[in-house]
Amino acid sequence: MDNKSFQRLVFISLTAALAVTILLIAILGWQFLSFQKTDEKIQKRNLILAGNTEKILSYHEVLTMSAKMAAATGDLKYVEKHYKAEEELDKLIKETIAIFPESYEGADCIKETENSNRKLSEIEKKAFALVRNGRLSEALEIFNGTEYNEQERIYSQGIDKAVEHLTTEMKDSLREERKIRLFFFVTSLLGGIVVFILWILSIRAIRKLEKKRTEFEETLGKSEEKYRTLIETTNTGYLIVDLQGRVIDANSEYVRLSGHRTLDEILGRSVIEWTAKHDLERNAEEVKKCGIQGFVRNLEMDYVDKKGKITPIEINATVIETQEGKRILSLCRDIKERKRMEEAVKESEKKLEIFLIS
Repeated sequence: MDNKSFQRLVFISLTAALAVTILLIAILGWQFLSFQKTDEKIQKRNLILAGNTEKILSYHEVLTMSAKMAAATGDLKYVEKHYKAEEELDKLIKETIAIFPESYEGADCIKETENSNRKLSEIEKKAFALVRNGRLSEALEIFNGTEYNEQERIYSQGIDKAVEHLTTEMKDSLREERKIRLFFFVTSLLGGIVVFILWILSIRAIRKLEKKRTEFEETLGKSEEKYRTLIETTNTGYLIVDLQGRVIDANSEYVRLSGHRTLDEILGRSVIEWTAKHDLERNAEEVKKCGIQGFVRNLEMDYVDKKGKITPIEINATVIETQEGKRILSLCRDIKERKRMEEAVKESEKKLEIFLIS
């Protein structure tokens, strides 16, 4: 695997670890709030059921006692008390049904209780009519009769069954909730393990990448040192410029070729500044050309110092990729002696040609 592929793998691993971590935290937060609301809802329903059950039984006793007292004494205030308690009981039953709508729809015991309560109400209305007409013995006979007592029994049993049914429903609901929480716990645990593994892999990959980078830098440093030593030994100018030709780095030989004494004098400046006038345009074009095609070979150029001294040089340049972007690496040689020899050869050839003609 090359370095770029490995870096891409590290990036993907880190991104995946971070994404899964954020997702897991979000799910945990959402589930925590959800569980908290569910717990509050279950607790509230339990309290309401317990309280309403006690009140329903109490109101039922009030209904029965007020009805029988009205028949026994003929006092109509017991009738009023009965109807008031009946009204409160109806409200309480509706309130309980509203809290457990799903249980109400499928519970036969609750419907039987409602039916029994309706029959008891009809019997009580019939008896109260007799009380208002002063026929107390007949009214009392109704309350002591088989039908009334049977409906009382059905109603009481229905209440017990309804409470048992609702309690069972809540237990089943709680059991399902626990299953969901167990599933979520296992899922979260597995997710946590995955996140842990991803982070371990990411950390190991980062360490490996850092080790590779350190080794590469050490190797590069040694290679660069050897390369610079080789260049210095062969009196070759070493130059690094950006794509606009501005100096980023150079060795002492190149500084000499440019007509300067120190590197600081040329850092950040364009090589055009010490290029001879007759080569200015050509040098600028060659810098652009190198940036486009990636290299320049055997380019001859004249440099000029502050005193006007011309130094002919040969340039071989290559575009390289760095962390800061593309750079042009150039090796420059002083070809003054070669030029002098070439001129001497031309002069000799010219003299020889004149001699042969004469």
